[in-house]
Amino acid sequence: MATLISAATATGAGSAIQREPGYTSFLGHGTTTAGAGAATINIEVAQTSDGPWLVAGTITLVLATTITTTTNTDGFNINAGWRFMRANVTAISGTGAAVTVMI
Repeated sequence: MATLISAATATGAGSAIQREPGYTSFLGHGTTTAGAGAATINIEVAQTSDGPWLVAGTITLVLATTITTTTNTDGFNINAGWRFMRANVTAISGTGAAVTVMI
């Protein structure tokens, strides 16, 4: 298992990682320190480490103070020949909001 972004608190893309083409599962989760929040994270893929980057899928999270399987986790699978991938937090809100994406 590898982490694409860890406890990201602001928008922006994480570092690109190289993978062998094939089946990959993505899992995102996040929390807030108080109340509710939300986050949107694009999983982006490319053939080279400097892009161009294409959106393979989007992880949408409703954030709360604890992680549950019904609200603040989301994920998807792809089976494709892309060599590089990264997570790009496109929106994040909530008091102390932080998100993590793993493959």
